[in-house]
Amino acid sequence: MLFRKTILLAALLTGSALLTACDDQKPQADSTQTQSPAQNEPQSELKNKVNITNIGRTVTQRESGETSVNVVYSIQNLADKPLRSVTWVAAYVANNQPIYYINVPFVFNPALAPQAAQSVATATLAGAIPEATRTIAIDPNAQLETIVTPIRLEFEDGTILSAK
Repeated sequence: MLFRKTILLAALLTGSALLTACDDQKPQADSTQTQSPAQNEPQSELKNKVNITNIGRTVTQRESGETSVNVVYSIQNLADKPLRSVTWVAAYVANNQPIYYINVPFVFNPALAPQAAQSVATATLAGAIPEATRTIAIDPNAQLETIVTPIRLEFEDGTILSAK
């Protein structure tokens, strides 16, 4: 089960990297290739510096009539210096099948102090969720698992850690 989730997350991260790498013209690695332990080190380092968890999900109707999926995350700075910004990928899964994923950049103002935590709310319009899985995603009773993976951290001193 853990292996399957890891493969799912790797595929989602690869897709996210392809979508967000507008300024990076280097070819991306094929998601079917295996990674060596050295390639996983940046990801481990990121997870040792920040903890991001889904603490709540609601589905609402906006005044415009469009449905919105709202998720609140708790972000804890595990590092020993203030965190200026964080970007993470959140993959939503039901019955071990990917439903959708989002790439979330967030800038703290002021920076998040070492060992401190902050809640961050996100909203995804239903129209941004793939049509094939939208019904499940906007069902407020759906039991969706969230897999959260930090992909970029920027500290107040200018240090940047990235999964790329």
